[in-house]
Amino acid sequence: MKIIGIRPTAFKGDSGNVTGKNFYVSYPLEKEEGLGAERIFITDAKLNTWTYQPKVGDEMNVSYNHFGKHRLTMANTPLNKALGVRNQIFHSNDTRSAV
Repeated sequence: MKIIGIRPTAFKGDSGNVTGKNFYVSYPLEKEEGLGAERIFITDAKLNTWTYQPKVGDEMNVSYNHFGKHRLTMANTPLNKALGVRNQIFHSNDTRSAV
């Protein structure tokens, strides 16, 4: 999945105000022609624990467990290339946002 857009957002949740970012990603469709797109929300609290901040143009792999939690793997980021690191894996306890 390629990050094609990032939009900051804020809303009032059950436990108070929540801030974060919507990551808009595109990916090749498996059985159809063209690209699919999704939105993935990650809180600022979670993003602030990561050593790398995702940028537009970065490639990421997203997988979900059966609890709706996602795991992001940042691949081919400028930082990874500079450090000679192939992939960085980040875990998020945020649930997948509906598109």
